[in-house]
Amino acid sequence: MLFILLCIEIGIFLLLVPWSPLWAQNWIVSYFPSLRSLYMNLYLRGAVSGLGLINLWLGFWQAWNFRRLTAKPAGDD
Repeated sequence: MLFILLCIEIGIFLLLVPWSPLWAQNWIVSYFPSLRSLYMNLYLRGAVSGLGLINLWLGFWQAWNFRRLTAKPAGDD
């Protein structure tokens, strides 16, 4: 159950943060100004958001199949 919540939270974070002002205001940009053009690249932001979508899908898939995956077989006592 904790894995499901973790996947959904990470997915939401990775989906939304690359498009927020928080993305441009962090320590990576201040310490490595030469990486700013790569860091602000829309393709990189899209890739990070894509990872967020994968995490969301995994979390919802796990939640949907949680009962089936944790059920004991009929013959086990």
